Formats: sequence, structure tokens, C-alpha cells
Amino acid sequence: DLEGHTTVMFVATCGQGAMPQNGKRFYAELCTRTEPFKEDTKFMMMGLGDSSYYFFCKAAKDIEEQMLRLGAKLLLPLGEGDDSDEGGMEQGLHEWLDQIWP
Repeated sequence: DLEGHTTVMFVATCGQGAMPQNGKRFYAELCTRTEPFKEDTKFMMMGLGDSSYYFFCKAAKDIEEQMLRLGAKLLLPLGEGDDSDEGGMEQGLHEWLDQIWP
């Protein structure tokens, strides 16, 4: 339950923008939810993908969009781990983590 908690999410995009199998139910529940989250519900999102695909980090962006629609507060901009970067996904992860622990 995310209600009233701070949550850190790592979400991979599968293939051409598909939600990973283990995230489909969670995303569907977010999409059908109409009641806003409690005021103190906060989250951070790290997306994992490959920018050579058109729908880069789409699953993470889709979940983030629904979380914001429901009133959750985003603590950091979406982090993007790009498998096509020279440093791989770790490069984006380290840039994102530097905002948490400079």
C-alpha cells in the first residue's frame, strides 16, 4: 500500500514501450483508481530502458503520470537509465542517485 508513504520505484520498459509483466496489475489499479492519495504520499521513479527504442522509459513515465494524477508528490525528477549510454544504465542511475546523496 502506497497510501501515506514515501516509495522509491524502479521500472523497466519491455520491448517497444510495454509495461513489465510484474507491473501490469499495479498500473491497471492506478489507472482505474479515482480516489486521490493521502496528502503525504510521495514517490521517486527510476526508469530503465534503451533510447534506441521509440518509447524510451515509457512504463516509468506512464506510472509517474498516474501517480501525479492521483495527487502523489514527486520528490525528484524521473531518473532515466539508458542501456544505449556509453556507461550503460548505471550512468543514469548514478546521476539520479547524486540528487539523493550528493
